[in-house]
Amino acid sequence: MSEIYVPDLEDARSTEGWKSGGAYQYPIGKPKEDPWDILFNNLFEQDEAQCKAWREEVKNLLIFAGLFSAVVTAFVIETYKTLLPNPNNTVINILSIIASRVGNTSNPDGFIPLPISDPFQANFAPAGTSVRVNIFFFLSLVLALSAALFGIVCMQWLTHHQRYSDTLSSEQKFALLNMRTDALRQWKVPGIFVTLPVLVQGALVLFFVGLTDFLWNIDHKVIIPVGIFIAFALLFLLFTTVTPTLQIFSLKYPSLQLNNKIPVECPYRSPQAAIFRRLTTSNQFFFTFCASIFSLLVLVPCIIYRCYRRLVDAFRSSGRGNAGRGSQWQNLDLLTMDIANVTNIIDVFLWPLAKNSSNSLREVDLQLDLLNIWSEDSWLDFDTAWMRIRDTYFRCTCDPSSWLYLNRQQDDPYMKHYYDTMHGIRRAIEDNFTKKHVF
Repeated sequence: MSEIYVPDLEDARSTEGWKSGGAYQYPIGKPKEDPWDILFNNLFEQDEAQCKAWREEVKNLLIFAGLFSAVVTAFVIETYKTLLPNPNNTVINILSIIASRVGNTSNPDGFIPLPISDPFQANFAPAGTSVRVNIFFFLSLVLALSAALFGIVCMQWLTHHQRYSDTLSSEQKFALLNMRTDALRQWKVPGIFVTLPVLVQGALVLFFVGLTDFLWNIDHKVIIPVGIFIAFALLFLLFTTVTPTLQIFSLKYPSLQLNNKIPVECPYRSPQAAIFRRLTTSNQFFFTFCASIFSLLVLVPCIIYRCYRRLVDAFRSSGRGNAGRGSQWQNLDLLTMDIANVTNIIDVFLWPLAKNSSNSLREVDLQLDLLNIWSEDSWLDFDTAWMRIRDTYFRCTCDPSSWLYLNRQQDDPYMKHYYDTMHGIRRAIEDNFTKKHVF
């Protein structure tokens, strides 16, 4: 930017007042760069980074889809034959008829009439296992090729999206890029890119299921080791898909938490996890129902197991004499707290709000709309909302007489992300304590 002349006080007093329509006495200097170029370049850099990420993802997907399709095709070539009658059966049938009639004295001329149609082919029906295996393999192949097709089409969209004419001015390029970016969002193009890896993963799941069914009918000794690794892969995919959503169910009733530690968000970010999260949080009733079922199936058994361990530790301490009585009473106190948690769980299911329970202090304090937080469109917005959850939990665990606890319900703009900011500063100090150039 060019320098702007600023007159001093004496110069301003000796100058006549400016009149409308007159020449500027102190004109504003023209910038060195075109403002439209600056606006366009900033927006273009963001768009270029996003398109580059999409291109890299699609390229990797195309390579994997091509290799995977070749593997599936090799299996399909072998399994599709089981859907057709075996031509060797026809030859065997004819030879058996000839052999049965050789030396037949009732036909001295030696003429052997053969059946017009093969009874084996007429009555042939593929086995149910063959039908299932081929369905899984063919669907897997179709999904993999469909993902490759969609990826190629999306690459064509990006090529057109980033094409500009040299005859356009910077202002026109800026307006054109803004229009194209808005078009990508309105027509859900980012969602299509998100769907591509899901299609490939679906093809993998179908292939694993078909492979399991295929090996099951060949040899049970083979399916046992192979099935273990297939089950491990599928369980890993399932666990990483549902865990980010299941975490909210443990926060739905904060009074049911097993400890007072600040919750840490699950970092498993994937397109399929986002789809599962959006489906689960699509309805308030369904969301509350899933949260209740999760609490019943997961939290209740955990707390009951803890009660059992507390009771066992208490009896062990009582057997040690006077030396173990202190830990015995401590374990009994913890057992009482666990039993109170179980009672609170029962109260939650009998009356979902359970606001009058003595153990629901956190539930009263933690006034967060978890459903809206878990319904965020992007993972970035979701992470930002998670910092708010951690802030609220931190304030609720502070001393009741502290300022943070007393103002836990206030949405102070200066206190946003307070916990993670302070925690990050503390970690930086601990990690760089000996580096003088940092602190």
